[in-house]
Amino acid sequence: MSKSDVIAAMRPVINLLEELNIPYYIGGSIASSSLGIARATMDVDIITSISLMHVERIVQLLDENYYVDSEMIIDAIKHKSTFNVIHHDTSYKIDFFISKTTEYQQSIFERISRKKLVDKDDVIEVFICAPEDVILTKLIWYIARGGTSEKQWNDIVGVLKIQKNTLDMNYLLNWAEKLSVKSELENALTDAGVH
Repeated sequence: MSKSDVIAAMRPVINLLEELNIPYYIGGSIASSSLGIARATMDVDIITSISLMHVERIVQLLDENYYVDSEMIIDAIKHKSTFNVIHHDTSYKIDFFISKTTEYQQSIFERISRKKLVDKDDVIEVFICAPEDVILTKLIWYIARGGTSEKQWNDIVGVLKIQKNTLDMNYLLNWAEKLSVKSELENALTDAGVH
């Protein structure tokens, strides 16, 4: 999957979220690739605050170009879980994670920033989470998956290596402690040569 395909699949979704003023940010491997070491990915992770009042409009605007299921969206909103849409032209999957109302999620949303994703002449500007939050959320996923995902670990180490001079270490260490990922963070810092 080329970066152009990713941008083509993302553009209508991002335009929709921004048109409806729905808070969102890009996380996952798109975020870690843009802030660390790039790698191929088969999906886009969007963390968002979609509510039930948005469902009809989302389906209406995406139905022509995506596989979209309104019941899946409603269920995800009610259970603060996930749903996806699949772009017809590229078969690219966009995963939506309904934001939980936790102190940490609130902190992530307060720190998001605009970033341009570029492929040749194709550019899309999106909200993306801060590098510290990419690291922390990937550590959470890494642990939840049994601590065996080499891709997740490499993403974490890659962001640490590339962003080492700009990281807010106090924020990173404070949240690592609160989120019970401090030991794994220390290992990642060592692997990245940041300690």
